[in-house]
Amino acid sequence: MWVKYGTEQKGTGKRTCKKTGSSACEMAKAPQCFCLKDIYEAHLKAKADHKNDFIDSADLMQHYGYPLHSVEGPSENIKITTPVDFYVFRALIDAKENLQILGL
Repeated sequence: MWVKYGTEQKGTGKRTCKKTGSSACEMAKAPQCFCLKDIYEAHLKAKADHKNDFIDSADLMQHYGYPLHSVEGPSENIKITTPVDFYVFRALIDAKENLQILGL
């Protein structure tokens, strides 16, 4: 299976499309974890550099040279930031509990 992805150079409208095998792709999900000292320093650098266009903390940390590492985890790992997220989490927990009751 092939996956097509594209990037756009900010403000130019120029798009670049590439194709890669799906085996080369990974899914990135929250949460992201960093040492408080490191992420605080990165935010101070970004503020001093007047940079506020980072997509997320990982983008910020990578920009300032901090190494990023992937950790495998379950697909139901979710970040709870809204009431809807909480209800999704609760449904996942209920489903797991029901499977345990049935012995599955």
